[in-house]
Amino acid sequence: MQLKTRISRRYPERISYMRDKLIKASFEICTERAKLITQFYKNTKESNPILRFSKAMRYILSNMTLKIWDDEFIIGNRCSKYKATPLYPEVRIDSIELDLDGYDTRAVQPLGLSIKEKTLLKNLVIPFWKNNAETIQERFISKLSPKLKNLMEKLVYIVDTELTNGIGHFFPGHENILTYGINGLYNKTLKKLSFLENMGDMDSDKINFLKSVLIELEGAKIFIERFAILSKEMAEKTDDESRREELREIAKICRRISENPPNSFKEALQLVYFNHLICGLEDGGFAISIGRLDQLLYRFYIEDKKSGKISDDEVLFLIQCFFIKLSTLWNYILSKGVIAGEGPPIAANVVIGGVDKEGNDATNKLSTIILEAYKKLKTVQPTFSVRIHRNTSQDFIKKIGDSIKNGTSIA
Repeated sequence: MQLKTRISRRYPERISYMRDKLIKASFEICTERAKLITQFYKNTKESNPILRFSKAMRYILSNMTLKIWDDEFIIGNRCSKYKATPLYPEVRIDSIELDLDGYDTRAVQPLGLSIKEKTLLKNLVIPFWKNNAETIQERFISKLSPKLKNLMEKLVYIVDTELTNGIGHFFPGHENILTYGINGLYNKTLKKLSFLENMGDMDSDKINFLKSVLIELEGAKIFIERFAILSKEMAEKTDDESRREELREIAKICRRISENPPNSFKEALQLVYFNHLICGLEDGGFAISIGRLDQLLYRFYIEDKKSGKISDDEVLFLIQCFFIKLSTLWNYILSKGVIAGEGPPIAANVVIGGVDKEGNDATNKLSTIILEAYKKLKTVQPTFSVRIHRNTSQDFIKKIGDSIKNGTSIA
């Protein structure tokens, strides 16, 4: 009955419950991604590293544990635990080995890790990547001259963080996937590949890149389809009628966006989150950002409002759900690094406001709702930016000021 009572609450009370759960949850490490990628590399052979990694990603997306937590409407997980970091042994293994016995006792940001998980890392993951495979870090260091290595060891300069962590500080192509959908992008890629082959352009880098895109799109499709199946199964098992209807709607959304472009605000927001999630599963880069969320979703918002499919209260609720989901994602920082700056270690940035390509004010009603969601939640994610210009309305500037006065951090 407790779950039924929570599910039946109005949006603000439900968000309050979800936010409280987020704040109280402990930081943990999830070893599942590390296990899956190690198993894949251990059991397969592929001469081309790009194709091998894309196949590994498809394997991870096809086999990782899926979670839909109580009360969620925006769904998707990188880890089998609620607020956890995956590990990326193929990028660098030394950080995992160095911190292994001190994860749960370190002074800043201690991390939950079971004895069973430590054993998995010690017996499978660490030995394989130390002895049988070349990590990105090893490849980078092998190309340094002795003089440069010496300067790095003396901390004259440090580029290790930039070159041996995942790719970050970019916006994924959310507009592309919202416009074409997974099937549309797959067909565009296939057409490009066929064109190159028909033209006799056998540049292996081009060919292998396009093949890797096809493989990862297959993985993304499988991943989202699996969530459709899971939500349907959960709907059949729950005794809560309102939650059953929500889970059925989630299943319907996931079935559609696993192949096609979204045709509603809910579908678009969910697809943006899945796209963001999969990018973060690839290699754990920092500052993989959302971008101009008000511009990405405005056309879906307008269409749903015109047809009466959604209210502003529901849009506010969904954006808050989205921000809470972003706050469950974070990347592990080495102990010697976290002391210098704990912070929000994933830095997924959302931008609102600004101008369009003609220089006209691009601020819209959705910009205001997104700002209100951030003001009410005060979560560490997303990092939040507002673009203003000479024609930004005084009303919108006042709303920005009110948000900052309320304790939010806006760039």
